[in-house]
Amino acid sequence: MSLINGGNSMKNIFIVLTLVLYGFISNSYAEEIKMKCTYSGDAYYNENEIFIKYSKPLIGKKNIERRYDGDWSKWCENVGKKNIKNMKESIYDHLPDDLMTWIQRKIKNRGGVCIEPNTPKTLNDGATGVVCSSRVVLDFEAISRSVKVQCEYGSDWSKEENWDCEKVD
Repeated sequence: MSLINGGNSMKNIFIVLTLVLYGFISNSYAEEIKMKCTYSGDAYYNENEIFIKYSKPLIGKKNIERRYDGDWSKWCENVGKKNIKNMKESIYDHLPDDLMTWIQRKIKNRGGVCIEPNTPKTLNDGATGVVCSSRVVLDFEAISRSVKVQCEYGSDWSKEENWDCEKVD
């Protein structure tokens, strides 16, 4: 009987140690790179400074997060219209939430691409009925962020932003 109980207690110890080890490893990162990017002009997304973090855990998927409202949140996430309050375009207020699921997010080795295809916008000059697409590229090896925007309304309008970025701790 003591052999059976001894076997169960060894099994329990093994399970506990496995769970503790898994918890430690799953919260550990093989690589983490943070950068601060600033833009001196009139930024398309109405922000001139952004903190971004790339992380590659020992186990699991690579991820990119941005610092927003004092916390890290997913970068370029398919979100509802309530989460894009920092953007200039107020036209989103009357659009259904399911329209906001078109954002494409690709995380690569030390980088990422966020593509926002043809979306209705209101530009700074008040032009409405505008359709824009944007592409944001992050490179954590070259420490860079670029934003390319193309809009169509009567005549084409485009903008390219090359942000100044630096690696931070």
